[in-house]
Amino acid sequence: MKIEIQKKDLLNLLSRTQNIVEKRNTMPILINVLLDAQDNQLKAYATDLEVSLTDVSMVSVKDAGKVAVSAKSLYEITKELIDGPITLIKKENNWLEIKQGKFLSKIIGVSAEEYPVFPTYSSENFSKIKASELKMMIDKTIYSVSNDERDIT
Repeated sequence: MKIEIQKKDLLNLLSRTQNIVEKRNTMPILINVLLDAQDNQLKAYATDLEVSLTDVSMVSVKDAGKVAVSAKSLYEITKELIDGPITLIKKENNWLEIKQGKFLSKIIGVSAEEYPVFPTYSSENFSKIKASELKMMIDKTIYSVSNDERDIT
């Protein structure tokens, strides 16, 4: 994988993943974001197995490929770079090389095959329901929601 992406576009992708990537570390792979580059698009996937995110940004793809890297590390490095294009290169050992001008950094990555499979869905299986009916159903069941593990962020 070898791509060129603008700093603001990469930050937009990565900032959305920061509240989703696993903090409890029950599965080490979940601290990563999966980057998939193909057809002049960079798709970013993040999940904690309860909440998932898929986002896309337009990029210049020189070589297509996938890699999973630490979402926090890549975000922190990108944040410190100057505005302009950033080159991301996946190496043979799943390391991700980040280049901009004279700056060069590497992050340890993992194989994209180790990343959890994202659920797929077909919109034809969805049902429409009136908002008032949904509100009524929630109101009738909200009492049963546990107060224990509240994560208000």
